[in-house]
Parts: sequence; C-alpha cells; structure tokens
Amino acid sequence: ESPEAAGEALYAAIYDAAPNLQSMYKTPRAIMGMRYVRAFSGVFANLHDPRALKASIEALSFAHLGREVTAPRVAIFRDAVVDTIIAEVGAQCTSTGAETLRVVMNYIGGAFLYVRTNYGGRLKILSCSW
Repeated sequence: ESPEAAGEALYAAIYDAAPNLQSMYKTPRAIMGMRYVRAFSGVFANLHDPRALKASIEALSFAHLGREVTAPRVAIFRDAVVDTIIAEVGAQCTSTGAETLRVVMNYIGGAFLYVRTNYGGRLKILSCSW
C-alpha cells in the first residue's frame, strides 16, 4: 500500500500493544506513523553498510534519550512491529525474513538501551551544569 498506511498500521500496533505507553504519545497519529516509516526506512536502507547503519541507529537512540526506554518496552515494541510487518507481508515473509526482522529490531532496541545507560546520565549532568 502506501507509506501512510504502513505508518498507520505500525502506530496502531504499537499503541495497542502497550497501553501503559499511550500517555507518552503527544504527536498526532499520522505524523507519528510517518516518523516510524521514515526511521525504519533509514535503518533498512543502511543494512548493507555497517557504518551508516550504526550512525542511523545512534541518531535514533540519542533522539530517544528523553524517553523511558526499558528492555520490556523494547520487547513490546519489537513484537508489535514484527507481528505487524509479518501480517502485512503475509505468505511472502519467510521464517528467515521474520527472524532477520527480529534481529534488526533487537539491535535497534539494544542500541537504545546502551545509549541510555552509557550516555544518558552524562548528558543530564551536562545539561544541568550549563
């Protein structure tokens, strides 16, 4: 379908999978859906280039420092995204494709957690001291 429809499907899946996170969503649904599509498109476009992939995921990670990213929330988000993509792609999605998607989503989530753990406190100190 369209990027807008993909964004809407991703937003709905994530929003419905994590009711406790719904209060964090302040951005309109259509805009947030397109942000998901843009972020995932950037990551998937860079899968062939490890340096570019790392840079794009680091940028996403730092952009989410203000969010309470935890391992359980990463798992909820990952499962919602993977399940939605598998449902949308249907029979064209092989078990290898589904597992690869899970691995990529785990990599993204792990990067978010790493950046939050290793840089979040430092950046908070810098912002308070300036």
